[in-house]
This record gives sequence, structure tokens and C-alpha cells, in this order.
Amino acid sequence: MGRCYGLILACMMLLLVPLSAVAQEMKFPRGSFTLTTDLTYAHTFDDVADIPAMQVGFNYFVFDNISIGGELTGYGVFQEEGDDAVAVGFSLVVRHHFLRWDRASLFADASFGPFEANTDVPPTGTRFNYVTRAGLGMTYELDPDLYLYGGAHYFHLSNARLEGVEHNPQMNGVEFYFGLMWPL
Repeated sequence: MGRCYGLILACMMLLLVPLSAVAQEMKFPRGSFTLTTDLTYAHTFDDVADIPAMQVGFNYFVFDNISIGGELTGYGVFQEEGDDAVAVGFSLVVRHHFLRWDRASLFADASFGPFEANTDVPPTGTRFNYVTRAGLGMTYELDPDLYLYGGAHYFHLSNARLEGVEHNPQMNGVEFYFGLMWPL
């Protein structure tokens, strides 16, 4: 479990890399917005579930190349034991494009938000949980008004001990995502 928290900490540190560290052309100026849509797939480390999802999101750049936004997510949860589930979630997202090239950028992001399913996820858990993600990704400019983007996250789902320590099973895994981003 310590490795997972180390990965989250490393990604959070990348969010703090000074903007002056890279002197390329600014891709995402302060005050701009982006809209996103992507497909994700998470597989848990203990092989208890596969979790595909579809997301739509928005981001507002509070500083050059650093945004805060939100993502609305529809999940399918295919559990090895217990019933499969469908769920919806909303996450707050912080993203920092810390390296930029002519047509691409490398970013770190982290998100956190509630998750509500139609059945218990995992089967010994609860319907209401939280999802935490942290990872790295990349954008590639297809056109000034359209980017491809994708990456990988550490994925964590649990109910944050809302029903006590003894009723807080969790799911941890790797999530991959791929989608489109439109600057506004």
C-alpha cells in the first residue's frame, strides 16, 4: 500500500513543478477553458473487477498550463464475485501541463470524487464510495481546436470508512484512458 501512496505523492509533486522550468510556447493560457471526453479502463490489482467508464469534463486554467475542473463519469463494474454494477460519479480534477513541445504536452493530474452504484462495490462494500486517481498523461494537437489526450492513473475506490473500519473494503488498480480535448 505504501507504493500506491508514493505514486500519488510523486504525481502531486509534479503538479507543483514551476512553469518557468520549461520555456516552450504556452499551450493553455490562464483564463482559458477546455472540454474533454474520454473512455477509461481500470483493472484492479487483485483481479476482483474490471471497470470501464465514459467521462465528460471541463477545465478552467487558473494559471498558465494549470487547470481545475470536473468530470462526470458513467461506470460499468464487472466484479469477479457478486453482482455487476453500473455507477455514476463526479470528480474534481487538478491538471498541470508541465512539459510542452511544438504540438504536445506532458501533464500530471489528480482527481477525487463521489461514486454511487446500483449495488455494493466491491460485493462486501457499499453502494456509495469515493474514487481517487493520480497519474500522468499526454496531449497531442491534431488541430488548434482539437487535441488527442490519454494516459494512466493509479485508481483507488473505497467508502473512506464512512461505515467504520471493518466495513471499508477497497479496490486499487491501474486505469488507462484515451479521449479528445477541445480548447475554448
